[in-house]
Amino acid sequence: MSSFDNFVSDFPGRCAELFRDFEAAARLRKREVTLLLSVAAPTIVIPLERLAGPKHGPTGAWPGHPSHDWQRFQEAKAKLDVLLNQPFLGSALWPESSASSWSFDELADVSRDPDFWPELQQPKPLGPNKKAKTVALPTRAFRIR
Repeated sequence: MSSFDNFVSDFPGRCAELFRDFEAAARLRKREVTLLLSVAAPTIVIPLERLAGPKHGPTGAWPGHPSHDWQRFQEAKAKLDVLLNQPFLGSALWPESSASSWSFDELADVSRDPDFWPELQQPKPLGPNKKAKTVALPTRAFRIR
């Protein structure tokens, strides 16, 4: 059922329940990363989208999410703005300050599997001043283990 008592608290809880319910089956099929990404992506993207508010850019104006959550949850919006404007390394998103813990690059070609991306073979460390919004919002960052 899609009826929520409180979307802001119910949605993340439901995502966590799905992960718990299907984690064992995903591990057996070697799909635990796929499950994690499937469940985690909306728990990140949806709140960011709902708190974004109106924007004006090169492609025109965007009036903001119809929920107007950026107005209803002004304190959360303010905290998110502060967090996203901090350097990513050493922030609450990634408390480590080691530049070697993350890499940041643009992929020239994604037609093959990630194991064949040259950017992963010789990663460039994420600079210490790279803002969190450049890592959290675009899908150009990748972590090297």
